[in-house]
Amino acid sequence: MTKECRNTQQKPKKEKAKKLGQAAVRIAVLALVLWAVFHRNFRGVLQSLCNVGIRGFFVLAAAGGVYFALDILAFFKLTQQRIHSFSFRQAAQTVGLGILGRVCTCSVGSFPMQGCFLYRCGLVPGESGGLIAIAYVLQKAATLLSAAGMAALNHRYLVQQFPDLIWLFRAGFAVGAVIIAVMLLLCASRRFHALLQKLLGCIPQKGSRAALKKTLQHNADSLYRLSCVLLENKAALLRVFLIQCAKILWLELIPWFCLNLLGEQTPVQTALLYTAFALVLAGACPNVSGLGPTEAAFLLLFSRLAENGAAATALLLFRFSSYFFPFLVSLAFSGPAMKELREEGKIMHEKTLKN
Repeated sequence: MTKECRNTQQKPKKEKAKKLGQAAVRIAVLALVLWAVFHRNFRGVLQSLCNVGIRGFFVLAAAGGVYFALDILAFFKLTQQRIHSFSFRQAAQTVGLGILGRVCTCSVGSFPMQGCFLYRCGLVPGESGGLIAIAYVLQKAATLLSAAGMAALNHRYLVQQFPDLIWLFRAGFAVGAVIIAVMLLLCASRRFHALLQKLLGCIPQKGSRAALKKTLQHNADSLYRLSCVLLENKAALLRVFLIQCAKILWLELIPWFCLNLLGEQTPVQTALLYTAFALVLAGACPNVSGLGPTEAAFLLLFSRLAENGAAATALLLFRFSSYFFPFLVSLAFSGPAMKELREEGKIMHEKTLKN
């Protein structure tokens, strides 16, 4: 048996082992999250969920749908600066693929899946990278701005309620600011682009490396050019940023809906404050499939606002509205897109074998 045949047979086994490993990690994280929620008041949480009723879950599903729609709208408006014919349906499919990749592949497959679909829409990989990076920067900036605004409006309350966590909030802001700065440096810095091209120029022009070198240099140029174009169009950028701000504010409002469904009379401004800082803390930590940091930050803060049982139940309702329901909706958009990508992949694979 030749070496190529052995590699062909071993590849499916490696892919299967990789998928099993990712599934094991997701199950472990989900089990840890459920234990953190239920281990103190299992019966109380279940009873509270039953008391919410079908109508309450419909309200939360509608809230999650609005959040998902705002996410699509922001990406749609941003992408139209590069592809004027880009449709809202294509934006929904791209965002849906991002959610599907984040949940099902521990975030590893999110960018490749979105990049492949955007390539079909007319963007080269470098341009896709720049587009997704700028969208992430705007979302991150909106999250930090919202939390800063809440802190300015409720500074005295913040100091009184969280004197032991002020340093943690500052660290969350610092990490978020560093992430934004690094993303902009990688995408739109002229000096970094020149340095990257210089490093890529060191790749030897031999055999397949010559084609790889040309592709990498082209993608690096595309990433830099599109990022600069997006950032230079201030009016369009401001419109997308305002949509991102509306999306984040709506997300911060969902826990208030959850607490009210549980009978907790919490002021809107207080719920917004707690959620804003929970998002800042969650965004500063690595996660697995979008799980872990959000739940920990939510329980850390909201357990001081409501009883442990109510805080845990509100967390489950919040994640249903902002995580699980958008994921289910995204399947309706990402499913057809995934089918088209698989068919194209098979066609390209067959052409490669023929050549």
